[in-house]
Amino acid sequence: MDCFRTLSRKLLEFTEAGSVRKEIRTVLCGVPFLIRCLDFEPAPKMFSALMRAEDLSSGVREEVFTCIFRDSSELIPILPAELQNSTGRYVWSGDEGRYAFSSEHGFLSLFLADKNETFVWLCSDKHPEDAFISPLFRMELGWWALRRDLLFLHSAAIGTEGKGILLSGAGGSGKSTLALSAMLSGMEFLSDDYLIVDPTVPEALRIYDTGYVTDAMLERLPELRSSAFLHSDIRNKTLIRLDPERWQISDRIRLHAVVVPRVVHAATPSLKRCTDLGRLIPLLASTSYQNRELRNEAVFRSIVRLLRALPAYDFALTDDLRANASYLKEWTDKL
Repeated sequence: MDCFRTLSRKLLEFTEAGSVRKEIRTVLCGVPFLIRCLDFEPAPKMFSALMRAEDLSSGVREEVFTCIFRDSSELIPILPAELQNSTGRYVWSGDEGRYAFSSEHGFLSLFLADKNETFVWLCSDKHPEDAFISPLFRMELGWWALRRDLLFLHSAAIGTEGKGILLSGAGGSGKSTLALSAMLSGMEFLSDDYLIVDPTVPEALRIYDTGYVTDAMLERLPELRSSAFLHSDIRNKTLIRLDPERWQISDRIRLHAVVVPRVVHAATPSLKRCTDLGRLIPLLASTSYQNRELRNEAVFRSIVRLLRALPAYDFALTDDLRANASYLKEWTDKL
């Protein structure tokens, strides 16, 4: 608690002495967000993954994210003594807020409950200039979701006629490629990598306005080339702008099943009912790792309850992307 209060006080003093160079407004899951860039002018493609909102109703309280992109040497004096020489990752939460810090990974994130404001400091000497592009605010949006009894998941989601499918699996399992292939086949697309879930419905909610594909997948999905606008050397993937005028992009979709894709080079695609929740452990592990909540039991319990409420299926994938997508579309139509 003392560490949090000291850190909060020093961070507020630092930000109050700075100047907001840019404000960006967006709406996520129906909630208005205000993103403030402190003492830096964002590059044109920074924050490009977020859906933009030009006009917001007056009087609506916004979620505020203040972003700082400064050198590690400027962060150290702000840190309490017990963090200045640390080498590990620190996470703390309480009624007044929460924070996470890692000197190795060059970040500090802090949420102040009384101000309803989240501060995100990425050290410019440890992060590339496209650090605020995609996928951004994973941990911080995970915090926001928890405060509203929602879940931030490392999953994809597609559907047809309002019937949504959650595609879950560890990185490299094929869920992003399958989601984008399904979109090109005419299915509704919500996300290829990260999303918010309201487990009480259950319903998936879109966060990002973009998708990522590897160079190899872009060669196999040439329809996406005209929508590619940024290549990330760090992730070795290309960012795709999702155009609702070209494809069926959904902001929300009710979930009817969980599908776990597996790249097994099958002769024909096939779906098989899965009753072993152990097959879905990668969703728990990848979600907790991706949003840096490595030991949050509340997140684990909520995800398990969601998975128990939905029928789960193994999806054996072929090397034919279009065959996989067509099979999934026909199967979803019959749900």
